[in-house]
Amino acid sequence: MAGGTSTPFGFRPLRHLAGGSPTRTAEYPIATGYATAIGQGDPVALISDGTITQCAAATRLLGVFVGVQYTDSNGDVQFDNRWPASTAATNIKASVIIDPLVTFEVESAKTTAPAQTDVGLLADHVAAVPSTVH
Repeated sequence: MAGGTSTPFGFRPLRHLAGGSPTRTAEYPIATGYATAIGQGDPVALISDGTITQCAAATRLLGVFVGVQYTDSNGDVQFDNRWPASTAATNIKASVIIDPLVTFEVESAKTTAPAQTDVGLLADHVAAVPSTVH
């Protein structure tokens, strides 16, 4: 981030190009015990078994993770804005923004101020460990 402090927050939905809420989501499962944490704003990928994973760099992304609902090992329903790594759970339903008309804000690693010609360009992302702070 040029001239500022680095404060990564993932992909933050800004607006829907057709109006209305930018946080329209679809539900996807996460495999029980999936060993990688996924945080709100993380890009996710759909894999061949129909579940989602944190999207690695240079991988086609499905959308942006918003949160998850699941039943924990005690039988309690949990709602969270992050998937805790290696959680044994059932009824796992992750909320993912997949709408191509949603625009996002994201921190850039550029060391100079973005130019007007950067608007609308595609870019890769860095997959990282999400914050455990709620």
